[in-house]
Amino acid sequence: MKTLLILLSCLGILGSAEVQRAESGHDAVFRIGISSRTFEKINRNDAIAALKAWAATVVRERDLPEQPEVTWFDPVEDLRTAFLQDRLDAVSVTVEEAMLLGVQPEAVFLPATEQGFHVRYAVLVHRNGGITDLKGLMGKTVVMHDGQRMVLARPWLENVMAGRRFGGLTPVENPSKAILQVYFRQSRAALVTMDAFALACELNPQLQDDLKVLTVSPPFITSFFFFRPTFQGRSRERLEAAITELHTTPGGRQVLTVFQSSRMEKHPASILDATRQFLTAHGNPAKGVPSREAAP
Repeated sequence: MKTLLILLSCLGILGSAEVQRAESGHDAVFRIGISSRTFEKINRNDAIAALKAWAATVVRERDLPEQPEVTWFDPVEDLRTAFLQDRLDAVSVTVEEAMLLGVQPEAVFLPATEQGFHVRYAVLVHRNGGITDLKGLMGKTVVMHDGQRMVLARPWLENVMAGRRFGGLTPVENPSKAILQVYFRQSRAALVTMDAFALACELNPQLQDDLKVLTVSPPFITSFFFFRPTFQGRSRERLEAAITELHTTPGGRQVLTVFQSSRMEKHPASILDATRQFLTAHGNPAKGVPSREAAP
């Protein structure tokens, strides 16, 4: 699978099942919903297979009675309907989609690396390319890799340009190609994540000498997963422990390494506030959607 990094921000492996069955010791199914947008840059079957393998590892490492059931939703409105009808125990969504769901989860789960779990976008230019500020991008084409973590890159760039028109965004196969096109002066500017630029500079230190960061975004969270708020009980407790402690088992560490993540972290939903505020300020379609509050 060529873009496993996509899975870092959306490992939707959670949920429970029918509480009565789980509490009684019988096998149960925990129902996971994933949106097509969360995995729009990856083959549907590959995405589902990867999620099932991840979930199976969680179940096996902790000897859990729950068995995963993964359902793909396209469009997101179908996921919203299933979620509000309690036909899903957990979902993996972008922040924008979570706002469309109209739910306020009490906690969210994020894949993390040593650099954290936020994503920052950067506009790169050549030091000798004649562009010294954002005004220099006017009329210029910007190259970018349209990966899943780039979901907020375009609206952020349009925002910082403050109405100034640039020449549009041209997609390339991967972040490295975007960076190298600026390095070899085949393109005037690139829009990438700071993580991608840091990795490229680690592999080729000359990039840091010849390229400069014109501007950097605030930290965003692009996607996450969470339990259905009305699901409570021992089954949820077991699954939460299995997810957050996955890095403590050999099999768990192996899976996390494949997904280029070192651990899974649980955070209060307030960690999404800055990203939500950005989306709301830029015409997020979730405005006015009734909220479904989380269970205490």
